[in-house]
Amino acid sequence: MRIVRAPLGTLLIICTFFQASAAFADSLCNYYKKEIPYMYKVMCTEGGSTSKPAGANSTFSDSFNVSAAALPTEPSSYGLEVIGSYLRSDIKEFTPTFSLIKGFHKFGAGISTSGSNTFFGNDIVQRATGTPLYKSFAPHEPAITSIPNLNLGTSFELNTPPLGSSMPKFDLGISGRHNQTTDTWGGGPALMVIFNRFTIGGGFTREKISTHLQMVTFTSLLVSTRISIFEFEYTQLRNAGGYALGPVQILSGTISVGKLLFTLAERQAQFLLYQNIVLQPHLALQYQYSKHLSIGAMYNYIPGASSLAMQYFL
Repeated sequence: MRIVRAPLGTLLIICTFFQASAAFADSLCNYYKKEIPYMYKVMCTEGGSTSKPAGANSTFSDSFNVSAAALPTEPSSYGLEVIGSYLRSDIKEFTPTFSLIKGFHKFGAGISTSGSNTFFGNDIVQRATGTPLYKSFAPHEPAITSIPNLNLGTSFELNTPPLGSSMPKFDLGISGRHNQTTDTWGGGPALMVIFNRFTIGGGFTREKISTHLQMVTFTSLLVSTRISIFEFEYTQLRNAGGYALGPVQILSGTISVGKLLFTLAERQAQFLLYQNIVLQPHLALQYQYSKHLSIGAMYNYIPGASSLAMQYFL
């Protein structure tokens, strides 16, 4: 039995430490308000009209991979995200992923090549037959097509509460997913209910992830809250079909100070070969270099790998 532990209590220690520096949070919001109005709306505004993507995820591709309803539904610039990951056990193993999101008036859209092998994914084949840390980026079985994994998503604003209202905002998301291994398409709906400081959402998709398995239904549930410079999220990922596995549970926290965004998360997942629950940590540090460019470094974005990320607003 092997358990990879992450000190979840560290999140509370960091929050206590940074609470004394809460005044510095104003610099981040003031910077966004002056230079990047869309990011100001996303990160700093309150009220039912905000379209902040739910969650404390370190990447916006994972936000809408978990729930397509997390895509922004206010006009925004194109957001391009590029992530390059290499395995710590073999630095020759390298893989890039790409994502693009765009908010329009009352609806949003996104596309990503990110697969289910990320920290915020539910790779049931790996959990049933592999180890907690990836040793290779190669697929579990030969791919039928050269077309990569694709996640296409769109979101729609179902209502527009008056500014300052306590009424929640409802966003509906729809995703379409292409699996490279089976060369099949799946997908499903998602719903996000957004209050002033509290968000709850969920959704499901049906996909064929292996030629040896029937269609699998994946469900997601997330609850997040935002307090000052902190945001916390609980995410639960389940599957029906494929393998009998317990849910993946993830607790994430993000702290914003100045132009820095820091994410600390812990994931709890069952791996059949280890006959126990495995705990895995995830760390991310992001710096808003300019009004167009954000750069970051991540640990265990793909378990067992280290990653460099860039977000560019066109």
